[in-house]
Amino acid sequence: MNYFKLIEPYLYGSLSPEEQAFFERQLARNPALANEMSVRFSLVRVLLASPAMLSIRNSNL
Repeated sequence: MNYFKLIEPYLYGSLSPEEQAFFERQLARNPALANEMSVRFSLVRVLLASPAMLSIRNSNL
């Protein structure tokens, strides 16, 4: 299974509780996955914090 495909659904909270627990176990076992998760998490935080992204998000509400 390609666990890397689960990073974005995990970050956006769209995994089931079972999928989330499974993914978190994989994060603990796989340093490369944990590193990629950290990079993507940082990217999402930066994007969501940028004024341009906030105006886009608010206009879609």
